[in-house]
Amino acid sequence: MIQKWWKSSIKTATLTSMKILNRHRWLPKFYDFCKAHGYSWRELPAEPGFSSTMGVFIANHQIRRDKTVIFLHGFGNDILFPQVGLFRRLLKDGWSVLTFDLSGHGQDEASTFCPKEFSYVADEILQRAEALIPGEGKWHLVGYSIGAGVLLNFSSRFPSKVASLTMLSMPVELPKSLPFVTELTACLRPSFVEALADYGLAGVFPAFDRFKRGEFPLRLVSGFNGSYVDAARQGISNLQLLNCLNKIEFPALFVAGTRDLLVSTAKMQDLSRVKSNLKVAVLLGETHYTTLLSRKTWDIVADFLSINSTKN
Repeated sequence: MIQKWWKSSIKTATLTSMKILNRHRWLPKFYDFCKAHGYSWRELPAEPGFSSTMGVFIANHQIRRDKTVIFLHGFGNDILFPQVGLFRRLLKDGWSVLTFDLSGHGQDEASTFCPKEFSYVADEILQRAEALIPGEGKWHLVGYSIGAGVLLNFSSRFPSKVASLTMLSMPVELPKSLPFVTELTACLRPSFVEALADYGLAGVFPAFDRFKRGEFPLRLVSGFNGSYVDAARQGISNLQLLNCLNKIEFPALFVAGTRDLLVSTAKMQDLSRVKSNLKVAVLLGETHYTTLLSRKTWDIVADFLSINSTKN
C-alpha cells in the first residue's frame, strides 16, 4: 500500500511540475531578452472566422513589411517551440518576427488539425499579417518541417506576395517507417543541450502521438480514423510539394541535416541544379529536430535573408 501511494505521489508531482513548467512556456528568458532590447511583444488571439489559432508578433524598432519574417512551425510544435534561438538571431539582425500556430496546435482548444484543409492556414495568416502591417512590400517566409510545406504551397499559389522562402527540414513526403532511433540521437547534439536552457527538460521534446507536452497537445479533427503519423502523412501528401517547388521562381533556401531521414535532400540537390533560385545547405550530423536548433542554421538563414532583403 505504501509503495503504491509513493509511486502515485511521484507521478502526480512529476505531472504537476511539467504543467507548471509548460504553463510558463512563454519563456521568461526569451521574453526578458526582447524587453531588454526594446522589442515590442504582442500576443494575437485567434480571430472569429479564421481557423488559424493564436500568434505572437515580436516587433523590432522599425516595423516594415519587407523586414518582417513570417514563421510557421512544424508538426507537434507551436508558435515559440523550438525556434526562439533563431528568433533571437533574426531580431538582433533587425528583423521583426510574426508567428502563428498551425490549426490543432498550441493553446487554442477551438482549432483542430484536418489533413485536407490545414494548408489554407497560410492564406489566413497572410491576411492577418497584411492587416497588422499595412503598406507595400513582399514577405519573407520561413518554415520548419510541415510548416515549411504549408508556406511553400502558399508561395506557389501567390508568388507575387513572396520575397523569399526558407524551408528548414521540409519533407516532401514521409517515409513508410519513421526513424525514431536516429532522432533519439538528437539528445547528444550540442544544439539540443543549448535548447534545454530555454525550454527545460519537460518542455524540450515535441508533442507526438500519445506523448503530449503539458498543455500543448495535438488535436486531430473529429472523425479522422488514423494516427498522428497518418494525419501528418496525408497532410504533406495533399500539399503536393514537388509540384510547388517546380513552380516557384523567387529566391528559396532548403536546409537539412545529414542525419535527417525524413527529408529528401538528394531530390532537393538535384532540383537546385536546374533551378538557380533554389539553394541547398546540408549540415553535418544534425537530425530533423536539431537542424532548427543549430547555430549554423541560424547563420545560414540570417545570411540568406540579408542578401535577399537588399534585392527588394
